[in-house]
Amino acid sequence: MAYVKVRLWYGLCEQFIQDKVHGTASETAGGVAGMKAKKMQNGPLHFPAIPLWEANGRAGKHHKIVSDILSDFARLDQYSAIKIDLAEVGKKKADLRAALHRAAKKKNLNLVTTSDEKHLYVFRSPSKNPT
Repeated sequence: MAYVKVRLWYGLCEQFIQDKVHGTASETAGGVAGMKAKKMQNGPLHFPAIPLWEANGRAGKHHKIVSDILSDFARLDQYSAIKIDLAEVGKKKADLRAALHRAAKKKNLNLVTTSDEKHLYVFRSPSKNPT
């Protein structure tokens, strides 16, 4: 499934680049859009053009620590928490917590964080239906 999404994304990116470089049917028909397309084709690009899938390799500054935490979180049971020493990690508590919650939301994980002055604790959200 992921391969299909990547392949589809790659195809859309290539089509977008083709439309921008050569102009779409509406742009080449004339009018203001056609003038923009002609201006784009007059001179060479100032920088080399590459497919978009090659350019999308950025990892954020918290990527390594967040991926390590989420890896540990995946193996964590519901009665334990991960204890992260903030001084050892070298990140601000608020920044790390925000990055962690963004990544968890992206992966559809229910995690909860709490903290004290020196540590950040990460654990599973308690279930809403006690049984």
